[in-house]
Amino acid sequence: MRRSTIIGMLAGLFTLSAALPTTTSSTSAIATPIPTQTLTAEILLGSALRPIPVPGGARLIEPITGGTVNGVINGTISGGFASPILTSNGTIHQVSIYVYGLTSTNQSFFVRETGVGPKTGQVTRLEIEAGGHGPGDEVDLYDTFILARVEPNKAETAVSVQGYAVPQPV
Repeated sequence: MRRSTIIGMLAGLFTLSAALPTTTSSTSAIATPIPTQTLTAEILLGSALRPIPVPGGARLIEPITGGTVNGVINGTISGGFASPILTSNGTIHQVSIYVYGLTSTNQSFFVRETGVGPKTGQVTRLEIEAGGHGPGDEVDLYDTFILARVEPNKAETAVSVQGYAVPQPV
């Protein structure tokens, strides 16, 4: 491609970008959301199954045998499983954790957790479904954006989860 053609294309791009409208004004401030701690959980892990080879690493499957959750929902974890992919450099990709149990008001709950991070701790997003439609039933958490920090204990028999709700933009 000739140099004059490239210069002409670049000049056209600058002209196009100058004509595009702006979506913010210099006087409007973008608010930084401040997360608030929403819940804590202690999750007990069973013995891991044999790893499954996948491109770039291995999928681990670890049964969840119990635990507790406290905060915007309080309850007992009945079971579930974690199935992260551990890459050859030790980073965990596609963290997938599924947990279910009963709240203190005897309602079912289900949590899907996805994220990334090293084996020593991950950053994840929690999606929580908690049942009930009557007085005293659990709050609606399905549309709440919850970030979590997951840390295993040294023996890798349990993990601690700290969940933080991130407010939606107004």
